[in-house]
Amino acid sequence: MKKRKTVISVILCTLIIGVCGVYITSNNNTVTIGDVVGSNSEEFAKIEIYKTGKYKIITDKSEISDLLNKLSAIQLKKSQTDPNMDGGTYSVKFYPSDGSGSFTLSDGGNGKFSKEKNCNFRIPEGWCRIKKGTSYDTGTKTMNYYFDTVSGTVHSLNPTAT
Repeated sequence: MKKRKTVISVILCTLIIGVCGVYITSNNNTVTIGDVVGSNSEEFAKIEIYKTGKYKIITDKSEISDLLNKLSAIQLKKSQTDPNMDGGTYSVKFYPSDGSGSFTLSDGGNGKFSKEKNCNFRIPEGWCRIKKGTSYDTGTKTMNYYFDTVSGTVHSLNPTAT
């Protein structure tokens, strides 16, 4: 009888710890870009980096890999509603290799992950912003560096602008 009570107690403790762990994990409001996007360059045909009215297309797998690795530790703070952020400097548009469509991470304005209706990539959609402090500084420096140094032509979002 004592052995049975011990086994039942252990099972109950395990269930309680498991339920608490799931609750804490599911209510965490911070995620890294690496958690969401991953770091496997083979999953992407190309990536576009947008910077204040211009964009650059990255198709080289080693440059995509390097960018994904640099972005992977940047923390995003999830939000249930539009964070009503002013402006925005960067967004990154990812094109999965399966050709199913694209998804975008915007850093400002209405900072969020969004995807085209036919995109099958495993990203959660919703409001987010780069967490203030180290992640924000790292994100800005990384995007500046890649926009300025990766191979490719800079395109204007408004081709008639001079």
